[in-house]
Amino acid sequence: MSTTAKICSWLESLNIKHVVLFLLALGIVTRLTALAVLRIHPTIAFAEMEKIARSLAENGTFANPYKIPTGPTAHHAPIYPMLLSVIFRAFGYGAAAAYAMAVMNIFFAALHYALIPVLTDVAKIHRVVGVLAGFVAALVPYRIMREIRWETTLSALAIILVILVATRWWQDPQPTRFHTFCLGLAWGGGMLCCPALLPVFLLILLYFGVFAWKRKHPRWLITVAIAALGMVVAIAPWTIRNYRALGGLVFVRSNFGLEVDLSNNSEAHATFADNIAIGFPNNYYHLNHPWASRAHAEMVLQLGEIQYNRQYLHKGINWIRSNPRAFAKLALQRVVFFWFMPTEAQPLKAFFLVPWTLLAIYGLWLALHRHRPLGTLLLCLWIAYPLVYYLLQTDTRYRYTVDWSFTLLAVYVLTKRLWDAGRPPAHR
Repeated sequence: MSTTAKICSWLESLNIKHVVLFLLALGIVTRLTALAVLRIHPTIAFAEMEKIARSLAENGTFANPYKIPTGPTAHHAPIYPMLLSVIFRAFGYGAAAAYAMAVMNIFFAALHYALIPVLTDVAKIHRVVGVLAGFVAALVPYRIMREIRWETTLSALAIILVILVATRWWQDPQPTRFHTFCLGLAWGGGMLCCPALLPVFLLILLYFGVFAWKRKHPRWLITVAIAALGMVVAIAPWTIRNYRALGGLVFVRSNFGLEVDLSNNSEAHATFADNIAIGFPNNYYHLNHPWASRAHAEMVLQLGEIQYNRQYLHKGINWIRSNPRAFAKLALQRVVFFWFMPTEAQPLKAFFLVPWTLLAIYGLWLALHRHRPLGTLLLCLWIAYPLVYYLLQTDTRYRYTVDWSFTLLAVYVLTKRLWDAGRPPAHR
């Protein structure tokens, strides 16, 4: 038996729970060490998310994300601010709370990478691929600043969990209606962390429906309907709350119109960082965002959050229609920056990211041929998840949530010759 085959056989013999716990611990230790070595001191910035969490901690209301108190809001997806509010209740708003928030985010980051071997096991890919991918991701916290703030690590955890659930469901030759309903519930729960999962879920259902219809699968339409029903049931409580509190229907978040306007105007840049920094404090972002502008916060209070966002959605769309070339340039830059990140700020990191991304693209092509269920789900993720970010100002944290899939697929390519040569038995 070759050395490769021996290593693969040894990995296959390990308890998957022990593998996950090891990678989880490694990821946490690596990131805490990075904080210490780089002398990074987390702080509470009190952007919209933190303000909502503070309102929850102090008043029990999901409200007041802007410059002045404006009442109930759906500016943010609900799960992360709720978790952050628990930290605020326990630790206040100073350094202790900032470090507690960083530790929570680091746990989410380490956990979602530690789940990669579970996903490869479910997808019937050799465990060496999942273990090595999880090991690389745990050991290289190259986006540590994105892992200690924002909700990105929770969103990444939600995404890998729903892909894991979908992979298991897809590989079941006859999933029960209950399991299909649970699939929809899981995706709906994921959307309460990351609303951008909606187009991914719809694309997956469309693909499954067309695939099943062509193969004359019995009751395919009922299967799709049950999965969709599960998703609706999961988001229903939050939707009802928003209807009662805001006076209209909102899908998870209400701020799409505002973001369209902030991202598409005569002063707009492709990246969130540039829109914040260039021309500060008298740039378009700070003069028109109700978080920074008292006048706009008063407009939210006067019009209501839903009507305010509708108004600015129309404004943004009108600018796009009147400036198709400028919009096309912004959109093209966002596409490039999502997949390969801007090069000006961190050229070395961007340099290494390009071949890594290209390897992952080839890995996706291999997965579509060798492990079709997982390959199809990741293709749907790559197609549908970034769509909203091509319309809005981009930021590296938006790609972070799917970085684990790039790591998995790149390692899949790099280990291909090893496990092809050794031909160890696939994990079942």
